Amino acid sequence: MLCPVFGISETISANENQFNQVALSNIAIKKLGLETKEIRLAKALSSKLYPAQIGYAPQALTHYITPFSGYVELNAKLHLGDKVTAGQTLFKIKPVVTPETRLSLLTNLSDTEGQLKSSHEQVEANRLVFNRARQLFLQHVGSQKSVDDAQANLAIAETNLNTIQQKQALLKQAVADGASGVYVIKAAKEGVISQLNFTSGQLLGAGSQLMDIVSTNQLLVTVFVPQAQIKNLQLNDAWIADRGISDNEIPLKKISLPLEADLQTGMRKVIYAASHMGELAAMQKISVNILEREPTRMALSLPCSAIVVDMYGGEWIYLKEDETHFRRERVFVSDNTSNTCVVNKPDIQGRVVVSHGAQELFALETGYTH
Repeated sequence: MLCPVFGISETISANENQFNQVALSNIAIKKLGLETKEIRLAKALSSKLYPAQIGYAPQALTHYITPFSGYVELNAKLHLGDKVTAGQTLFKIKPVVTPETRLSLLTNLSDTEGQLKSSHEQVEANRLVFNRARQLFLQHVGSQKSVDDAQANLAIAETNLNTIQQKQALLKQAVADGASGVYVIKAAKEGVISQLNFTSGQLLGAGSQLMDIVSTNQLLVTVFVPQAQIKNLQLNDAWIADRGISDNEIPLKKISLPLEADLQTGMRKVIYAASHMGELAAMQKISVNILEREPTRMALSLPCSAIVVDMYGGEWIYLKEDETHFRRERVFVSDNTSNTCVVNKPDIQGRVVVSHGAQELFALETGYTH
């Protein structure tokens, strides 16, 4: 049977005399980029699968309120669910200034200046901690986790400072211009409008909630773990390995927060972050693997790239028979940790398996791919 793939139909043929076998020429093997690896017993750790849900990080949400009474006009181009960029105009406020309002503005301005001074100090303190953590890491004394935590705290402090500075500028302008000015409110950072609490042109009092903007790239993963199993897990080693979400696993980093309990189920909540979330979105339910603490055990381990799955969910590998022949063998993956899949099939120990290009062989043999 000729298989016209990559323009090498004259060099690839399936052996019809033997079941589940594919014969390739040396040229075809080279063009397909097949890689092989010997199957050996190796130390392996077990992992457990737990339910999880995606949510927003606390610092992802920014609230916008009216600093004084006035008529609020929304940017006509914006609607609930729209994406905004940092510095984009959100709405304008035309103040209604009475003597009582002016006194309130002066009081708020004084309070804001105190908050601004405190916020400056918090930014500088967090910057010192971040610089120190980075220096220790470069000297191979500190950890990457300490650097990441310090950087996240600095980003939160800088966002708070920008918000307070914008509020101070508005209050100063309101005190100076009185009822004659129109004040433009701009987005402090990019995100999506998650809530709108007013109608354009509405008269609102000072302190009214206007809108919320959430940064969709600041997501956290909440994993629900039975209390009795917490002590048996290496909570720092976790990853998303759901094939329905991504072909590649997504490593997770545990956030240093106290463990919380879910009142409805009694489960403990363990919070993780990831450097990239791919197509994941808030409120999405997923599964997360966490390594167990039990001692390492000897098991037959394969690269997960060696496993192919048929349309019925069956798992297969390709064993190398000789330089040009490969045979498909049924296996059952009992566990998978990181990039390694554990199989319970002692008779393949010492054999050579196709570790890269197995899916291409499967497509050549069966015509089925995914």
